[in-house]
Amino acid sequence: MISCAMVAWQQLCGIIVLLIYSQMIFIQTGVELSSSMSTIIVGSVMLGASALTPCLAKFTTMKTLLYISGIGMAITDGTLGLFFYLKNTGSDVSSIGWMPLSSLVVFIITYCLGFGPLPWAIMGEIFPPNLKSVASSMTTSFCWILGFVLSKTFINVCDVIGIHFAFWIFAVCCIFALLFTAFVLPDTEGKSLQEIQDMLQGRTKSRNTEMTKA
Repeated sequence: MISCAMVAWQQLCGIIVLLIYSQMIFIQTGVELSSSMSTIIVGSVMLGASALTPCLAKFTTMKTLLYISGIGMAITDGTLGLFFYLKNTGSDVSSIGWMPLSSLVVFIITYCLGFGPLPWAIMGEIFPPNLKSVASSMTTSFCWILGFVLSKTFINVCDVIGIHFAFWIFAVCCIFALLFTAFVLPDTEGKSLQEIQDMLQGRTKSRNTEMTKA
């Protein structure tokens, strides 16, 4: 359940849409980029940010990286929504034409710091060995089915509610992901598999000790 929720938040932040429709987003903002150039920009940023994540993980906790990631994605999704709202309502956005590309770059960086790689790391920590292969396969399938649905419905959603509202919905999902991380996701730092399983099943260390003594 927790693992499925984490990969769901990973997709609902809007990453698959930004990767697939990055060229279309650039065109709508007035920035003319070829598909190859937009792919190079996105890929280069992802590569650099992904290389940075293991270094940061040595100096901070997994939850801290998820907080940074969620906040960064919420802000950038909201900023993209604001830009498209101003553009679609006829406001002059020539002075903030830099905003979409900057937001996309920051979004990818913060995604790669937390909600990109860490849900998969969490999946490896919380599943017991006898269920890991089946549960991991089911979680992975759920993740990519959700990503497929989002990528196929994004254009239709934009036609109905506008691209700005679509990005605001992604921003709200990032906020919910933050709340989930803060109040539901267990802290697995430095814990053994048995301790993690006890935590997930609602058993405390003290209770286990009492049962042992009895």
